[in-house]
Amino acid sequence: MSKQKSSEPIHLGLGTASIISVFVVLCLAALAVLSLTGARTALNLSQQHAKEAQSYYEADAQAQRYLAGLVEGGQDGAYSQDFAFGNGMTLQLEATLDAGQLSVTRYSVQAPEAETDEDFLELWDE
Repeated sequence: MSKQKSSEPIHLGLGTASIISVFVVLCLAALAVLSLTGARTALNLSQQHAKEAQSYYEADAQAQRYLAGLVEGGQDGAYSQDFAFGNGMTLQLEATLDAGQLSVTRYSVQAPEAETDEDFLELWDE
């Protein structure tokens, strides 16, 4: 007896199509959740960055008002002032006023001091 190939197409049952549909829906739901959490994280970071930028520009405006007050005061000498902003950051300003001429010698942002090894717990002895 010879085996003949059947010319009938293979039919997938209704159960297989349902399983594939459920799998596709679950994959799309997982991608939607990942997109939502990524968007929320990006929103939080951008809001934090906007707050920090705003606080820097407020400190910058205070420093400019301070410099304007030095020029209006007209007393010669060396001046130094720190303006706090953000998370422990400071805007450091140093200027000298000589015969009505203002010279800014330092206008920089100083980050908070880094933690030292002493700030960490010793987990094991070497």
